[in-house]
Amino acid sequence: MRSSATVVALAATLLAVAGCGGDSNAPDTSHVGLYDMVSIDGDPLPATVIDMPGYNLQVTQGSLSLNANNTFVESLTSVETIDGTQGPVEAISCPGSYARSGNTITLTTPETDICASQRVIGTLSGSTLTVDYEGTTIVFRR
Repeated sequence: MRSSATVVALAATLLAVAGCGGDSNAPDTSHVGLYDMVSIDGDPLPATVIDMPGYNLQVTQGSLSLNANNTFVESLTSVETIDGTQGPVEAISCPGSYARSGNTITLTTPETDICASQRVIGTLSGSTLTVDYEGTTIVFRR
C-alpha cells in the first residue's frame, strides 16, 4: 500500500507543477517567426520602389525572420527593368540583430557587400510588423 500512496503523491505533485503555468522569468518569444512582406508604402507586392525614365525596380516578394536568439534575416526578390528590358530576378538576404521592448522592435543590419548598415524601428501589432526604413514603410505579416 505504501508504494501506491507514493505513486499517487508523485502523480499529484506532477499535476500540480504542470498546472502552474510557465516560468515568469522566461523570455517572451511570441514575436518569433517568419513574417511575409505584404506591402511597401501601402502598395501590395509586387511593388515598384523606383520608377524613373529608363529604369524601374520592383520588389516581387520578401520576408523577415525573427529568431529567438535576437537575430534576424530579411530576404527579398526584385526585378530591374532598364530601357524596357527586364533583367533576371535577384534575391538578396541581409542578416542582423534586433532588440525588443514591448511592441517596439529595433532592427540593426551591419554593412556587407550587398546590405547597407542601418538601424530601423518597427512596431508589432498582433501578427503585423510595420517597419519604417528611413521614410519607406514596409508591412510584414505572420
